[in-house]
Amino acid sequence: MLWRHYVPVYAPDIDDSRMWRAQPGTKTRRECESEVKGYQEGDPGREYRIEYHCYPNTVDPRGARGK
Repeated sequence: MLWRHYVPVYAPDIDDSRMWRAQPGTKTRRECESEVKGYQEGDPGREYRIEYHCYPNTVDPRGARGK
């Protein structure tokens, strides 16, 4: 699954689970990596940068959820 990680330029060390967004729709790693390449080519400058990561559906980069 493709994940977007929004990283503030002014504070790149912030580790906040709200800064991650899932981008559903990719089924294979190859599809995901192809989408990452397309997105990276189209990102203009902002107050934050967007990092794209491909993870299996079983991995949630936001960390463990408490109950």
